[in-house]
Amino acid sequence: MSLLSIQGGFANIGWTLGSPSVVLTYIAVAHEMPIILAGILTTVRRTGNMIVDIFAGDIAEERSNRTRDIALSDFVPAICFLVAIASIIYGTQLAITISLLAAMLCIGFAFKIQNIIFSDFIGDTLQSDERIRLEYWVMGLGGVGAILFSWPVHRLMLEYQPLSRHSTIILIATTCFCASAFLMVMSRQWLGKRKIVKAANDAQLANRTGGFKGLLARCRRLASTP
Repeated sequence: MSLLSIQGGFANIGWTLGSPSVVLTYIAVAHEMPIILAGILTTVRRTGNMIVDIFAGDIAEERSNRTRDIALSDFVPAICFLVAIASIIYGTQLAITISLLAAMLCIGFAFKIQNIIFSDFIGDTLQSDERIRLEYWVMGLGGVGAILFSWPVHRLMLEYQPLSRHSTIILIATTCFCASAFLMVMSRQWLGKRKIVKAANDAQLANRTGGFKGLLARCRRLASTP
């Protein structure tokens, strides 16, 4: 299991526990905001995805420091969730509405940009079989981790209001996003060492192949000598 598997597992837990379409929509309904706002929030997120597809897709693909960009895109939903919680605690109805709409739009941007950059990053870094193993590790760790984090919260906070339980889940998701961003930054060193080892192995294989070819050439010359 590589460092990228753990990073992807934390990101998967964050998106599972802090699904914006579920969490932010529930917060809007819990504060007795118009039901139409719940539908608008989902539409706003999809609008953010579409804007990235139309205007920023090529820019995202051409980014050079992709590990940093992926880490930054993990921080975006974490910050948006914290802003949403702060607006719920201290803000007015108008402030909550604006913060939820802005958070959903920013999360839509970050999610789509991260998908584009991460797909290119994995495609250039890992082989096909490694990508398949990574996908299974991420899904497994994300599913198990989401259960392990959410079940204790549910059991320990049965007497609390639903909004308090949801806020706790959001904070856990925020922590997972931050952990994912930190591990992505750390993976730069791991990938650097991996490239050095791979280059050394390739060079060793090339030397062995070259020696073998040289031996075959000498054998041919001896065989052709009268």
